[in-house]
Amino acid sequence: SQLKFSSNRNHKIMKCSLDSFQQESNVTVLVASRLFADEYLMKCLDPVFAKELKYYYDSDVEGVPFSKDPPTAWKAVNTFVEEKTNGIVSDFMKRWDATKLMYVNTIVFKRTVENNSSTHHSLGTAPSSQPPGNTSTFP
Repeated sequence: SQLKFSSNRNHKIMKCSLDSFQQESNVTVLVASRLFADEYLMKCLDPVFAKELKYYYDSDVEGVPFSKDPPTAWKAVNTFVEEKTNGIVSDFMKRWDATKLMYVNTIVFKRTVENNSSTHHSLGTAPSSQPPGNTSTFP
């Protein structure tokens, strides 16, 4: 049997959502996805599935040796996550011996807000008194 996408409009909704974040000038969104598959499963991967994964989720597929060399597989996953989160997340995968297939999705969201008044509320916090025109960054 092969890995395939079902025809589902949720995939299109996800793609539109990810694309819309990139259109905001004051928003930085780093999204990275990758399907890690045990090397022996790579032959079961439907090429159309891989193309749709790339199109809808901008996701790659990587064969790793989960069965034959787990530490090398863990290192591949950890390196991917650490690089794509700019070091915010490291040592994500410590030990999962029975892993054969893993879909990893990372999202880093950063919004910069320019203050137009001396008092503002943001993200449920108490009012602040930054001078007008200052920029605040919310991780």
